Amino acid sequence: MLSGGDECGSRRGRVQSALRPINWYCLYQINGILPRQPGDHVMTVTHNDDAISPQEAAALVDLILDRYHAVQRAEVPALIRLARQVQAQHPDAPRELVPLLERMRVNLDAHMQKEEDGLFPAMRLAEPVSAVAVEIMRDEHDDHAKHLRDLQRLTNDHTPPTHASLEWRQLCAGTRKLADDLVEHIRLENEVLFPRFGA
Repeated sequence: MLSGGDECGSRRGRVQSALRPINWYCLYQINGILPRQPGDHVMTVTHNDDAISPQEAAALVDLILDRYHAVQRAEVPALIRLARQVQAQHPDAPRELVPLLERMRVNLDAHMQKEEDGLFPAMRLAEPVSAVAVEIMRDEHDDHAKHLRDLQRLTNDHTPPTHASLEWRQLCAGTRKLADDLVEHIRLENEVLFPRFGA
């Protein structure tokens, strides 16, 4: 893994190791064991000495946009609709799930829009990026991880009860996919894209 220094490289190496095999709850576990280091808060415009080409940068950004941003913008609203349907059918369905998914939708939309309007255009051209902006994105990733923990709790680890309807089973399958995708989405940005820009 590329990094801007030995300490940072060691930390990111531990994170990368902990993410193998990737599971949906690993992100907030890692956040608990590996707190931010002072060197992670450098408020400068930075670029990795091992420069990424515009072609490589554009390909990586496009992968994130197509595989994660577009998919999550479509799937989270669909999960909200399905969760409402399940709540209407099952009095014992978790009442807090719809509000949680709605918060996730709002936060994810705002976060992804910031990346698309700010960081990604510069990254696509392999231009230097602000370490402050990247740190804000990392902090928001931590917020997404907290939502994943709540999602685990409310869905009983994405496991429907034995009496669950088809819709409830589909809902749990959908929340599990969302969690898996979001962890990989965050990992790709935190551990692959951002380090290529020394951030």
